[in-house]
Amino acid sequence: MRCCTYLTNLVQAAPAPALAVLNALAQGQTADLAAQDGATRRYLRRRGLVTADGGLGIPVLEAFLRRLG
Repeated sequence: MRCCTYLTNLVQAAPAPALAVLNALAQGQTADLAAQDGATRRYLRRRGLVTADGGLGIPVLEAFLRRLG
């Protein structure tokens, strides 16, 4: 499945701070992007991983991250 490959690669390539933000969002927590360093904010926004209001930009990513535990 291409979707799973894409999501697996996305998670494996994500820097630790960005992955922490994504995991928090997948668990229903809020993530203050303004509190993140500039590189993390750019990484998340340029890849469309977060929305302007701080939500997950890829809805299926939430389920994927939850399955990973």
